[in-house]
Amino acid sequence: MIPATEAYTARYKVETDQRTHYETRPIVAWDDAGYALVADTKKGRLVRANKDSNFAGLQLEEDAPVIAALPGGGWTALFTGDAATTNTEPVLAWHVFASGFMKPVVMERGGAPEDPTEIENFVRLIAPGEEAGHD
Repeated sequence: MIPATEAYTARYKVETDQRTHYETRPIVAWDDAGYALVADTKKGRLVRANKDSNFAGLQLEEDAPVIAALPGGGWTALFTGDAATTNTEPVLAWHVFASGFMKPVVMERGGAPEDPTEIENFVRLIAPGEEAGHD
């Protein structure tokens, strides 16, 4: 086992009631075959991060500084609303982190920038020219 020396996280896609968001768990170590390991709190041991079917990949922790911001480019974020309605918000920018990871940015109701994929009623991102209908 090799201790994790960089702050990686495992991402897990969670889908409920036409909503999609991601949960993360820190990578604690790497096994001898090179697989990322996370703590299984129920079993009290380390397990491979990719063992769950909703595993969505690894990313460097977001502690990496933002090194650039790119325009939103016509992308929008789709959210569920009350009474089975949906609404969209424009992606204002894409934050580019030193790790190479990028995150979309929307403006939250309070006026602060926010990653739409971390908002509870987020459904998905919509590419420019794409229809907003559900998958």
